[in-house]
Amino acid sequence: SVPVSVVAPELHRSIDLQQEWGRVFEREARVPQAGIVAVGDFADQPELMARIHRAYDEALRWCQQNAIECGETVARHIDLLSAEAVADAIAASPLEAVPAAQAREALEFFYGVLAERNPALIGGKLPEDAFYAEAK
Repeated sequence: SVPVSVVAPELHRSIDLQQEWGRVFEREARVPQAGIVAVGDFADQPELMARIHRAYDEALRWCQQNAIECGETVARHIDLLSAEAVADAIAASPLEAVPAAQAREALEFFYGVLAERNPALIGGKLPEDAFYAEAK
């Protein structure tokens, strides 16, 4: 893959969306970005879910501490990403592994903002309690 600076030399980071979120909504500068969802039989295996969360947390910390190596690993498996781009994204992204139960307030605020603009984006309602089930 080719570095972004070669493909789009005029492309640069102009704002930190996390910081803007915090400023605009007068909240912590943190936007919920992604999640791991367990469905079917997997949702009924709390030990497995806890192991997955721990492994994800460990992998995230490893990538943050070894951004170049992580980037190289990703680039070997995803042709469209360069190791440098992945390492740069890791350095610029304040990623955290937070269980849904702990992030519930932030998630519900985020979903509320989406619902105000277009309720269909979240299926017309906030997720039910089971959505925030905590791995044991």
